[in-house]
Amino acid sequence: MRPNERSGRENSSPAAFDMRRGLRMLSGLCLLAVSLALVACGASGPPLPACVYPDDLRYNAAADSIGLDVFLALPVQEQAARRTEARNWWQRAQSAISGAERLRALHNAVGLAPDQVHVWLELAQMVRWLGETQVTRGYLELARRTVGRAPVTERPSLRFDIALTYAWLHYDRGEWRDGLAWADSAAAISPDDELTLQIEGLLLAGSGQYRYARDKARQLMRYDEFSNDARWIMGLGDWYRGLLTEARAFFSGQEGAIKTVRPKDGEDAPLTSAIRPELAHRSECWRDMATLEETLGGYAEAARRYDLSVASLPCGDASCLERIEYRLLRPTSRKDLMPVWLAFDRFCVTGSHSAYAALAVDRFHTASTTADRQFWAERAVNAAGICVRKDLDKAYALRERGIVFVETDLLDMARSDLRRARRLFEAQRRNDYRTLAWLGRLNLKEGLFEAALPQLEEAVTLNASSARVWSDLGLARARVGNSDGGRIALDQALALDPSLVVAWYNRGMLNYYEGRWPDAIADLEHAAKLVPQNQEIVEALQRVKLAERQESQRPNQ
Repeated sequence: MRPNERSGRENSSPAAFDMRRGLRMLSGLCLLAVSLALVACGASGPPLPACVYPDDLRYNAAADSIGLDVFLALPVQEQAARRTEARNWWQRAQSAISGAERLRALHNAVGLAPDQVHVWLELAQMVRWLGETQVTRGYLELARRTVGRAPVTERPSLRFDIALTYAWLHYDRGEWRDGLAWADSAAAISPDDELTLQIEGLLLAGSGQYRYARDKARQLMRYDEFSNDARWIMGLGDWYRGLLTEARAFFSGQEGAIKTVRPKDGEDAPLTSAIRPELAHRSECWRDMATLEETLGGYAEAARRYDLSVASLPCGDASCLERIEYRLLRPTSRKDLMPVWLAFDRFCVTGSHSAYAALAVDRFHTASTTADRQFWAERAVNAAGICVRKDLDKAYALRERGIVFVETDLLDMARSDLRRARRLFEAQRRNDYRTLAWLGRLNLKEGLFEAALPQLEEAVTLNASSARVWSDLGLARARVGNSDGGRIALDQALALDPSLVVAWYNRGMLNYYEGRWPDAIADLEHAAKLVPQNQEIVEALQRVKLAERQESQRPNQ
């Protein structure tokens, strides 16, 4: 038995958030039906993970909901009757005032007649606005499976809308290549459509293909030489070429703004008025402009534009949304909190991606249940991934995602992210102690004690106030044969944080190896008192006591 960095793990502390979790929405309704809408409606499709939402957030369609295969096996007359009733629910959805009422009607419609592709598509579009990617994908897949049930003349436009929705979903997440594949699908149906040119241009700009993005902007300007969408594309292109100041000037219409192409004037001609986002995707445009301001440190202007983004949401009633202000991934002063709008206190609708990633990471670390821990691990990884792809606080996003991977034992991915984070910090001439500390802890998990030692030594040099880093250093020193150095580090860890269970455990095991039975028992008893439910500590304490008794019973040599 050896000192173990995984033993004596502290109890997860109660959630440190006192936010309102009661929703301003009818109990039992859920805009995000997750797998429930698919299961309750019986429509077969790609399997989704088990729902982890509280019971009062779940929504069930009407009791007589059936699946697609069952529906298609019904007599023709019964199918027709159910379609008529489903059409009535769909019409109710169109006149619904609140988003909750609209979604209830849409769920009932697909529950009664699950071959209604336009309803699945409408559900996907609404849920996308509420930030639930997985459910959106599920609904879009069901729309794709049922598009063949629509009249032949309607199928091209439905496929076009499905492809565009997929493309925008990937754009939201910074998944440029996947989004371009769907945009190409839309372009194959309607190549010169303004909506196709818009999303193609934005995805090309985001992926760094500036020249191709510029061509899409030119094509849009043939429809309108002052096209706001074209200017959005051009500004985004500057942003992702690293020309942030020029992009800000372009978005804001400031003097000296970057030039764009106006076909009537031949080569570049300046447009200096501020962008006025078009109606269809106004929320995304305001969000992009806000994110750029946030990146440049214009926090007040960023917050104003995030407010405009949420005000432009097309999802109707916003009573399920809650605005909170939260820290960014990168260190800033207290006053630099940024707004995030959450649906159901969980999903990011709009606002700062960096702040939402920080919130998700914090909730992961403070989760009090396994289900919440799993949910927030997924949210943290996804949110950090968006920040990485959109180059928002990238080094910090990689670090935090790597930490979540370490904590969830995805060690290969953790190593990749933490190494990338370290390289980015070094390129910025910064030594980030947390990155070094977690690289060290990762090596401890894998038994690479000699590799962990220099990382942890450097981490405590950068920040000598972290008890956990001192504890990890103590373990590393002990495991490479430096018992005295290990004891000094563990003593320092406990001086900084007497409640650090892992330090008590590891010092106890170090005392055990050195034959200091009373000290070993005292340390392990203290650890067991802090986390009495931890069986590994209890068993270790019993073994040490047994070893002490056996030693005391041996005849003197």
